[in-house]
Amino acid sequence: MAKINLTKILGLFVVVLMFGSVFLYAFSMRSEENQQKLPDNAIQVSGYTFYETPDGDFGTYLEVEQTGEIVPIVFRLDPRNAENIFLDDTAVEQLLSSNKIYLAYNPNQDELSKVVVSAAQISRILPWINGFRPILAYTEDSNPVDPTIPLKNCVNVDNTTSVVIFNVGELNRIINNDGCILVEGETADDLMLTADKLGMNLVGFNI
Repeated sequence: MAKINLTKILGLFVVVLMFGSVFLYAFSMRSEENQQKLPDNAIQVSGYTFYETPDGDFGTYLEVEQTGEIVPIVFRLDPRNAENIFLDDTAVEQLLSSNKIYLAYNPNQDELSKVVVSAAQISRILPWINGFRPILAYTEDSNPVDPTIPLKNCVNVDNTTSVVIFNVGELNRIINNDGCILVEGETADDLMLTADKLGMNLVGFNI
């Protein structure tokens, strides 16, 4: 009787070893497969994976919460330099909880095209987050006046409405003034990078 039990035990032990070997092999192959999916130029920042594009930008992939769709997104900002731009965390919270968002800038300032790009970088992201598109606005009338563009500033903020103002100023920073979000860069090029810092955090990259 003892001999039969020993045989069963040895047989079970062999089966476990075989199953374990198959499992470890499959796990190893899956790990290798996942590693192969990462491009050679992959960059890890705070646990998030980015890759450098041929144009010198930095791409990654996002899962859209509403649809579960995986979409690529590209930023100008090197995620390794994101920590150099100040971000008031309440600015992200403010935008995520808003029912209406205006993206506003002075249409009469220098290097306007780069300011517009900065606003566009946020405009592309907000529909994935809030499910609605932000509204373009000016902080003052253009010349000539465009009656289709509303004028919005910090005075237009309320419990459900936020205003994001893009401005070339003294610092690279994102601050929240009671629901009025200032996105500021020392230069127009810096402003685009500051906008990307906000965009990265809006989609959940806490960097």
